[in-house]
Amino acid sequence: MKKYLIGILFVFWIIFIFLSSGESLTTSNHQSIMLLTRIVQTLPISFSSSSIEKIVLFFNLPFRKLAHFSVFCILSVLGYSSFRFFGFSKKSALFVFLFCVFYAILDEAHQLFVVGRSCRIIDCCIDMLGSLFGCMMLDYYNFLKNVSRN
Repeated sequence: MKKYLIGILFVFWIIFIFLSSGESLTTSNHQSIMLLTRIVQTLPISFSSSSIEKIVLFFNLPFRKLAHFSVFCILSVLGYSSFRFFGFSKKSALFVFLFCVFYAILDEAHQLFVVGRSCRIIDCCIDMLGSLFGCMMLDYYNFLKNVSRN
């Protein structure tokens, strides 16, 4: 049952990325600003409203790029886990990485058709780095697990 759950989560994550990319730039930016505002407000330091606004605007772009990295890192972790559960163990990291690269390119191309969005090579590269990091992290974990068995 666990392997099917991981596979289902992998498919749902792909759908989540597609739907998130389909939002207009205004909607997506607003969501980022609202989330960052909540994060800043929960810090143990109190800020004035104008300070919060300045902090949020300063960190909004890096936060959005970190979101690209994180979303594709999670995609690669779910994909890697799915491939491993379904028996593709020898080259799972390579297959998943190539899939994520392909999906990152499709995701950016999809944004060409969304109001206010554009296809950015830098976002595609950040997506690829997130995918690479996720695959490497799990591949290294499996390597350590195998070494400890021996």
